[in-house]
Amino acid sequence: MTRIEGQDTSEDESYRLLLRDGDFRVGVLKERPEEGPVVMSMELLVRLFRTGMELGPNDLEMALELVKRLTGMGYSIFFQGDGWVSCEKPVGDADIDAEARLLRDLLGSR
Repeated sequence: MTRIEGQDTSEDESYRLLLRDGDFRVGVLKERPEEGPVVMSMELLVRLFRTGMELGPNDLEMALELVKRLTGMGYSIFFQGDGWVSCEKPVGDADIDAEARLLRDLLGSR
């Protein structure tokens, strides 16, 4: 599902953009299932490579290191095409700001 930044996508789901740069976007998705409590997930969309970019061993190692760190932080990672991956992880309300700072620091070091 494509989400519009900062806009509710339905009565039971909303998305809030937290950080944005040319090669990544971090947001939080809030979903209200029919039964049970509200579920919140951090979502990261990050471009690992650009179409037509010549790749060297260091480029692949950097991408692999990022994927390893994100999976180690509990993220599920999905290839989206054109060099982008989406990552998501369930979080509690209190974890959102701290998690956004961790992602900003991680992606700022690339």
